[in-house]
Amino acid sequence: MKTRYYLGHGKGFKKVFSLDHVPTPKEFPDMFAFVGPFITKRAALWAASQYNNPHYQHVRDAERLSKINF
Repeated sequence: MKTRYYLGHGKGFKKVFSLDHVPTPKEFPDMFAFVGPFITKRAALWAASQYNNPHYQHVRDAERLSKINF
C-alpha cells in the first residue's frame, strides 16, 4: 500500500503524519479523530491550518484548495 497522509486530532492539538495503513485508536491513544487519507502532504498541512474553512468539506476539497492557496 502507498504511503498516505493523515490529520490526527487530539485534545488541543492537530498532527499531520504519514502511514502506509489506516490509523487506529489503539496505535494513537492520544488522538480522538483522524481525517484522511490525503494524497499530498501539502493538502494535509493546508487542512490542519484551515480546518474551520466552510469550503473544506472533504479531502478532495483540501487537495484542490491547497493547490490554489498554499
